[in-house]
Parts: sequence; C-alpha cells; structure tokens
Amino acid sequence: MSAGLPKPCFFRIIKPLHSSSRKIRVALWRLRWSFVCACSKVKYSRMVTFLAMTVADIVAGSVVIEQVFAIPGLGRLLLSSISGRDYPVVQAVVVILAFWVVLVNLIADLINQRLDPRLRLS
Repeated sequence: MSAGLPKPCFFRIIKPLHSSSRKIRVALWRLRWSFVCACSKVKYSRMVTFLAMTVADIVAGSVVIEQVFAIPGLGRLLLSSISGRDYPVVQAVVVILAFWVVLVNLIADLINQRLDPRLRLS
C-alpha cells in the first residue's frame, strides 16, 4: 500500500529535473523552498490522489484486521451481520463505508483543485 508511493514520487519529481539540474542546484542554494514551491503543487496533487485511492484498501484491510485480532468495529459488525443474514445492517454498513470512501475522494479532489490550477473550473 505505502510501498507504491515513494517510487512514483521519486521519478515524477527527480527524473524531469536531470535536464535542468544546474538551474535547480542554484535555486536550492539560494532558497530551498523555491524548489518545493515550484515542483510540489502538481506533484503533490498526484500523491493526494494516490493516497485517497488507498482509503478503499484501508477499509478492506480493516475488516480483516478486526476479524483476526477480535477488535470490535464496522468490519466485524459487517461480517457478523452477513453470517446472521441481517440484511438491513449489512446495507447500512456498506452505505457508511461507501460514503466514507466517496467523502475522502471528494476531499482529495478539492485539495487537488487548490494545488493544481489546471483543474479549476472557470
């Protein structure tokens, strides 16, 4: 899950800079934050999207973790409701988890609009 984040981030930020490495070194020498401000907005929007998409994996993993370690939570409630054929509870838990994933993706989209000016509606 988190192992997929560093490699794309590294290649998206560092690889395009090989052509202008001297310029970047001068900018870093003068002001380190100039590099962060110039590269981060577009690059961080991709990372925010990637992290928001991992929320579905985290929700699915929480069901397994709650079952293995006997931790009470929505995942355990979902599995016990499925085994007990309590369909209204299953529907409610699925709607809550789906709402959570959609909400996180909406927040990621709003953050991306703030970071990347190309995504703003005009």
